[in-house]
Amino acid sequence: GSCIAEPCTANTSPANSPTVCSGSTGDECLFSCQCGYVIAGELRCGADGAFAGGTCDACPVGHVSTGGSGCTVCADGFMPSEAKCECEPCPAGTAGTGGQCDTVCEAGQAPNPVRTACASCEDGKASADGTACVACADRFWSDGTNCIQARDGFEPIPDRSGELPC
Repeated sequence: GSCIAEPCTANTSPANSPTVCSGSTGDECLFSCQCGYVIAGELRCGADGAFAGGTCDACPVGHVSTGGSGCTVCADGFMPSEAKCECEPCPAGTAGTGGQCDTVCEAGQAPNPVRTACASCEDGKASADGTACVACADRFWSDGTNCIQARDGFEPIPDRSGELPC
């Protein structure tokens, strides 16, 4: 009678991991996780012929991971990419902090330069859809949402927030 290590043939691929483990009783499987997941624990081959103990845990909302041992929160004005491997700027017309672009800008507003909040358009600029404040052309003034052509006999006031008679 001698003790012979049994091969592990069950649970050879942890959930949310591209790794396929192989080994015998007592062997550790060094595994990685898919993007957006992080390694938790140790994956070992047990006497029952199955790998157990290690998992790939999902990163918190607003965080990314390349599948290693830690999650990283996206900078303000950024959010996780669809694959959750990297951070990308908030989509047009949105802003946010902590890796979440959950503020939607309304008409008359646009994301500030660092995309952390929505800001009202300056005088003489307009944003009909909340994505960007655009300067109005000559002879136009702005109500914040639209560029409005000055009526005949009127001209935009210097700050372009209205019109006055010529």
